[in-house]
Amino acid sequence: MEENQRNSFSKGFSFLLGVGIFLTGLVSIAGIYFIIAGAYMQVWKETGMCEYVQMAIFYICVLCCFFFMLKIKWSQRFFSNLLVGCIQVIGALITGAAFLLPHLDGYRGTGFSIMRFSSFVLLDGGFLLVGILFLIFARIIKEGFAMQQELDEVL
Repeated sequence: MEENQRNSFSKGFSFLLGVGIFLTGLVSIAGIYFIIAGAYMQVWKETGMCEYVQMAIFYICVLCCFFFMLKIKWSQRFFSNLLVGCIQVIGALITGAAFLLPHLDGYRGTGFSIMRFSSFVLLDGGFLLVGILFLIFARIIKEGFAMQQELDEVL
């Protein structure tokens, strides 16, 4: 009885998780279509390469969120290696975007540029900050997962 209570989520969280899975699933389907069809039809010629890459990164991040929310639902546990990996991927993508986006056609900065010389921007500080925060959160979650595994072994 006690183990079942520990592994089940509250009704409120279960509802939010279900809505999150549904919405990220829909957006992931649209994102996969956008990335594949966009590459095939060369959408970046109309929208600009920077906007296309930003949207592709967004859709990949949402897809990662979809996978780790499914994992949470299936395993009935908050922490997992997949969760850590997905958040690391999101952090790496956004950090990489900080270096890549300023060098693409159609780039409009976030207002926080690092190493800006005239029209040249080495990296976008806004994306860098968000990417670094995700990488930090991934490390914190990794430690939480390790603690959860230790606790499960003791119980």
